[in-house]
Amino acid sequence: MYIHNGKVKKVYARKEVILSAGAIDSPKLLLLSGIGPKEQLQTHGIRSVVDLKGVGQNFQDHPLVAGISYTTERNAENLIPMMYGGNSQRDYIRNRTGPLSVPFGVVGYFTVNLGVDPDPNVEDTLFLFQSVLMGTDFGLVGVSTYGYTREVFQDYLREQGGRTGFVITVKLNWPKSRGSVSLRSKNPMEAPVIDPNYLSHPDDVEMLLKSIKYALIIGNTTALKDGLGAKLYDKPLLGCKHLKHGSDDYWRCFVRRMLSIGYHPSGTCKMAPPVRGVEGLRVIDASIMPLITSSNLNAPTMMIGEKGASMIKEDWGYVE
Repeated sequence: MYIHNGKVKKVYARKEVILSAGAIDSPKLLLLSGIGPKEQLQTHGIRSVVDLKGVGQNFQDHPLVAGISYTTERNAENLIPMMYGGNSQRDYIRNRTGPLSVPFGVVGYFTVNLGVDPDPNVEDTLFLFQSVLMGTDFGLVGVSTYGYTREVFQDYLREQGGRTGFVITVKLNWPKSRGSVSLRSKNPMEAPVIDPNYLSHPDDVEMLLKSIKYALIIGNTTALKDGLGAKLYDKPLLGCKHLKHGSDDYWRCFVRRMLSIGYHPSGTCKMAPPVRGVEGLRVIDASIMPLITSSNLNAPTMMIGEKGASMIKEDWGYVE
């Protein structure tokens, strides 16, 4: 069913239905259709078609902590006037040249193994290097991108306005915490309840603490200190000022206050297509991942789509 020009219409499938709405809307659509935990469906007055406990559970993401910031004194240029001043906009509009023609912000990243997996070849942590301080734009874009409040900006990031520097962001590749997606009501126009449940597993906090310590070692290297005049932005964070700056407890507090979404939702339909107990329905997207991949979800999700397409063609005799 769908709404077109204000009218509810129905579409029928001759062979099967392919659900590829992503890790948020795929479980939502299954639940609205009566496929999911029976107790939750009954709460919203939805008839249970198939009682599948896993629908909407097992939410995973790559949570990140930004804000490990360093100001720089030399060999660096303020990005705000460089990006928006002078002829930058004209050069881009007319010739697609100049500083606006290339991405800015993330300039590099690398992954390492810090101990989540005993296999040294498994890279459990990702480090992002961003060529601009989070508060350098005076709170115009950066703060909202990470979901931080104006209070955090005013108290912690405001002094970065207009200054040059860089940020090291740490991201968990293999988080142990699990969240959920559930219905808010049986109204299909209402957004579902998304509970990422970040940091519910204590190991995730300790892993991010270890990652921050690693980032501080990088920031203290001779190349960055002498080459850029890099200096740690050590203003105490709002909500953590009662703790000794630099102590393990301070950085644990920092993790909890500065944690942000990784924009890699997955795992909420942990099942292999076709859907168990339902004939003629497959889920083919990142929601079927039992465990989140250590990489960005783009390529793995494309591979899921390719594999799903091959399975459909094989099942319907389109390939030998």
